[in-house]
Amino acid sequence: MKTKTFPFLIILFFSFSGLIAQSTDSTSLKQDVISKLETLTVSFSGNAQNCIPYDVYAFKYKRSWLIVMKESDNLALFVTKPPRSEEKLYVASDFLLDGLSKIIPNPTYYKRKNRRRVVNDIEIYPFYKLKRRGKQVMKGLLLLELPDEKEPSTFFLFKPFMKKKDEVKDKAPLKRDFEESIQKAKDKVSAEAAEVLEQ
Repeated sequence: MKTKTFPFLIILFFSFSGLIAQSTDSTSLKQDVISKLETLTVSFSGNAQNCIPYDVYAFKYKRSWLIVMKESDNLALFVTKPPRSEEKLYVASDFLLDGLSKIIPNPTYYKRKNRRRVVNDIEIYPFYKLKRRGKQVMKGLLLLELPDEKEPSTFFLFKPFMKKKDEVKDKAPLKRDFEESIQKAKDKVSAEAAEVLEQ
């Protein structure tokens, strides 16, 4: 199989691999993820410019690709064309990597595809396509990783269900009523105390 270099990702991979390897929690997480990844077939194998070998595991989610790069004990996860983001390549956190590792032991969540695909500048074969259940899980993980910051559109909402902020404040004056009842009780007590003092 003809190997190609993956220069942009390799530079990112080695620059972030040192940062990821610093905490002890991430090392145990990485060992767990590596042991699960090794149960799969490698999608691409190559060598970096300094002759360090690395393996790539590719997962397809809708229009996005989840690319896991493994070099000995270092791992990095990249998402191409991530949802709700302008970036073409997103460097994922350990959280998303951990979530993906929970999908791997469940083969009902993905299917192996024995087809060739070119992602950025590497040719992967085979890759793993997420099924309906896997897509549901990945959708939740990506919503936590890349939250939707847009305000929901009110175009399709019915008028009776749309309330203005002023109407909501007027219809729920709980705090104001509570303060008024406390004030009335204080006035009543002070009036009764004044009557007692006058007698």
